[in-house]
This record gives sequence, structure tokens and C-alpha cells, in this order.
Amino acid sequence: MVKCPFCGSEVNVAPIKEWRFRFYIVNAYICPSCKGRFNYYHGVSPRGRESSFTIRVKPRPKRVVAEG
Repeated sequence: MVKCPFCGSEVNVAPIKEWRFRFYIVNAYICPSCKGRFNYYHGVSPRGRESSFTIRVKPRPKRVVAEG
């Protein structure tokens, strides 16, 4: 189970996307409580150390198209 870095609730849903970054497996989640987006990184380094952390994902600003 993964904790949401925004509201602290436990997220029990399947990840919306999964990919590899170096030795990490990255899972993208959307919190069902606060609708915050975050990535959960977890993996084992080449030296055998286990590592896991979360990174908040900021929403992308919407593009404004100038008329004229």
C-alpha cells in the first residue's frame, strides 16, 4: 500500500501507469480522496540496497491560445 503525499491516506487502487527508470519501477497514482497525482518509485540498487520514495506531480497549466 502506498500513502498519498498530499493528504496522507492509503491508496489501494491499481496504478494508472507503470514504467522503469534505471533500477526503479515507477507507478503513477491518482489519490481517490484528494485527486492528487503522484509517482511511487521502488527498486533495489545494483549494490543491493532497497529504496522507495514518492514524488508529487504538479498539474500542468493549460495553454492559452491567443486569438487574432
